[in-house]
Amino acid sequence: MRELVKKNKRPVTLFVDEAHDLNGHTLTGLKRLMELVEDGDGRLSVVLAGHPKLRNDLRRPTMEEIGYRTDIFSLDGIAGSQREYIHWLLETCTEGMVDAESILTEDAIDLLATKLRTPLQIQLHISLALEAGYLTGEKPVSAELVESVLSRQLDDLEPTLTRHGYLYRPAIDRHEPELFANAIGSHADPPGIDPTAQGCSQR
Repeated sequence: MRELVKKNKRPVTLFVDEAHDLNGHTLTGLKRLMELVEDGDGRLSVVLAGHPKLRNDLRRPTMEEIGYRTDIFSLDGIAGSQREYIHWLLETCTEGMVDAESILTEDAIDLLATKLRTPLQIQLHISLALEAGYLTGEKPVSAELVESVLSRQLDDLEPTLTRHGYLYRPAIDRHEPELFANAIGSHADPPGIDPTAQGCSQR
């Protein structure tokens, strides 16, 4: 990389996707690579793209050497615009020749927009709703039919952690001793883990 930058005599940008899976040693290695390039009179910028876990990792005290040198930008995706996304998706898929309301009722669209958060979730559940509508002969698809195909685990801990870039088991393992102690002491069910306590909330 250093020789490439030196040879081309122009700034280079390195893009790293799924960067929330990088460990601290790799992040430190990227910083050192930038320093080596700069020592050779070059310029290297590194763009890390990942889930909110990456932002939280960079803000840890043990990562301040890298985190303090990093500009962090949060992209909220379609948050707050789910309804518009559904209308756009239906219009695109039908090439604008069919009204969205003739495919899904307004109540069904409202339900999807309220319950779902990501484009993948919306695409999947619209497909499931349309399949169910075809099988039952229902057109447009009603909110009741949409409700019947919605995943019951959408807001469970595991998918919530996964959406933010965390591995479910390691995240739980860090809490198990405390939860076990609480359960023994109170003879009650272990309390739930609040994802926001681990910096999982999407800003």
